[in-house]
Amino acid sequence: MTQTRPITQRFESSTGVRIYRLPMEVFPGFIGYAYLLLGAGVPTLVDTGSGYQTSTENLLSGLSSLADEFGESFQPSDIERVIITHGHVDHFGGLGYVMEAIGSAQIGIHPLDRRQLTNYEERVLIATKNLTIYLQEAGVPQDALPDLLQMYSFSKMHVRSMPIDFTLEEGDEVDGMQIYHVPGHCSGQIAIRLGDVLLSADHILSRTAPHLAAESITHYTGVGHYLEALAKMRRVEGIRLVLGGHEDPVTDMHKRIGELETRIHQ
Repeated sequence: MTQTRPITQRFESSTGVRIYRLPMEVFPGFIGYAYLLLGAGVPTLVDTGSGYQTSTENLLSGLSSLADEFGESFQPSDIERVIITHGHVDHFGGLGYVMEAIGSAQIGIHPLDRRQLTNYEERVLIATKNLTIYLQEAGVPQDALPDLLQMYSFSKMHVRSMPIDFTLEEGDEVDGMQIYHVPGHCSGQIAIRLGDVLLSADHILSRTAPHLAAESITHYTGVGHYLEALAKMRRVEGIRLVLGGHEDPVTDMHKRIGELETRIHQ
């Protein structure tokens, strides 16, 4: 059953950045968010959705509606920079399609996820091989492997490799955006601070803890890296609002981090 898609929302950081939260049905029944940043240097899009079915259409219609809904004089072709928070398909799979609408923009991602974009087909082959070994060592029956691997790959075949123009690492500050490296869910996942607002990607979500793959499948993933990254964000002060890649905004970051730590330790 298709989930009702939420409406576009507007937020503003203490530094005056206008943040538009753009909903997309990234997979059937699964809602994700991209973010348009106006006032943080050049117009910047954070994440592009999956590119699967209506995801790109949702994103582009949201961008095109800003003039009517919010009085924002803006068109998708105004975007000059695209930042991908991490190399999972629901966050970057639509990049190629979105770039066709934008025309030209600088693309950035953390170095650990760079090859997810530039050498996508290679990364899928490697991850599939590692997953196969992991499942075999976990005792999964051989005759069950094809169906499980098909489930893993169903959403990945429409994606193509894309070049990137820059990378973003821990401690970088670009046009007032502060970058935090928060691995665990994904090797190169980043969170972006804009004054008192944090774009947390899938690191801090309001209702669920993110999927954590074993590090034997992908380096810099897993429980240990995730807990270390949560502890790092716990030391960050002055965050009023956390906007994730899915689910609802979080208004008490430290409380939510405590809840996530408790859930992981259970």
